[in-house]
Amino acid sequence: MDEFTEQIGSEETGENGLLHRSMHRAGPRIFYVVGICIFLAGNSYFLLFNSVTDFFSVMGAINAGFYGTLGAVIVLCGVFLRRRDTSPSRYPRAAVWMLCGVAFLLLLNAPMIGFLANQMSIEFLLGWVMSVVATSSTGGAVVGTVEARSIEQAHLNQHLRTERAAAEYHADQLVYLNSVLRHEVLNNVNIIRGYAKLGLESEDTQEKALSTIYMQSEEMATIITDVQVLIASIQGENSLEARNLSRVLTEELEKVQAKAEVEVTESIPDDISVRADDLLPRVFRNLFSNAIEHNDSPTSRIEVAVEERADTVEVRVIDNGPGIPESKQTSLFESSVEANHGLGLYLVHELLLRYGGGIEIAETGATGTEFKVELIRSTKGDSGPAAAR
Repeated sequence: MDEFTEQIGSEETGENGLLHRSMHRAGPRIFYVVGICIFLAGNSYFLLFNSVTDFFSVMGAINAGFYGTLGAVIVLCGVFLRRRDTSPSRYPRAAVWMLCGVAFLLLLNAPMIGFLANQMSIEFLLGWVMSVVATSSTGGAVVGTVEARSIEQAHLNQHLRTERAAAEYHADQLVYLNSVLRHEVLNNVNIIRGYAKLGLESEDTQEKALSTIYMQSEEMATIITDVQVLIASIQGENSLEARNLSRVLTEELEKVQAKAEVEVTESIPDDISVRADDLLPRVFRNLFSNAIEHNDSPTSRIEVAVEERADTVEVRVIDNGPGIPESKQTSLFESSVEANHGLGLYLVHELLLRYGGGIEIAETGATGTEFKVELIRSTKGDSGPAAAR
């Protein structure tokens, strides 16, 4: 609880932070002052119309006990809020409840007080008003305190639920990464070991063995790199800021063309910035690689089109591959070591989720697949911490 309160306080700096700290010190004092004033006013009223001797009589004791109890309840409300480390932002609400309680009961009693004003003594009318103010301010203080604590508890519970969800998410990710490393890497290691043994046993199979070992090593390196990228994303090591999407797309398309024979068609406006981090290139690298690896056409083609909107940017990536079977579409972006699509598309989904964007299959069929990627538009001066999960 203390850590949570400190976190709320640390979020405010400068003039707001000074006001926050001032309210934290002065907030409960409002209850102390009101409580003491109720006690003093009630007894001053009694002494105004009675002698000092009467103050020590039974009626004086009842009067002192009545206003003393109400004043003590108000003071205890302030003590309760302070001891429970209630956020200072809740103090004004509790104080407003006191004022509203007094105003409501005074307005409720005003017609009757006005009607009886000529028939009752000043002592009776003043006592009436005093008792109304004392009881209503006490009731308002109690209601305000209960409400302030309820709001604070609800806020704390939400905070704890968010932390618990984040912890569960990180735990699930660690389990998944562990399974990926055991399943994918171990499989590649076993293949490399097998072909290394085959190459050592016969000179006739060395060329094939070395070729296979090289390809499996490349695949294993890709898996390990993907795992590293995913870990960096989970840990939020990079802050989200303006990234040049146009440059990222152009560079990644050039890398794809350098590695494989592929026809590229692009419609990319200049200098479009989105909110992302250093891992943004990995999103499109994996999408482009996926479009080529699973393409059995004589000539692979990739079309990239960018559309600017008011607050977002949409990137369409279209290939001429065989399409995605319906049975695999629902789990395409899920974490599964058994899935044929591997870690790539899951990594794309996780990175875009971190950026506040998303990805979906717009169309898929025998003539190809179209992915739609949505990112948050940004300006070059925009920066900020990564969004919490």
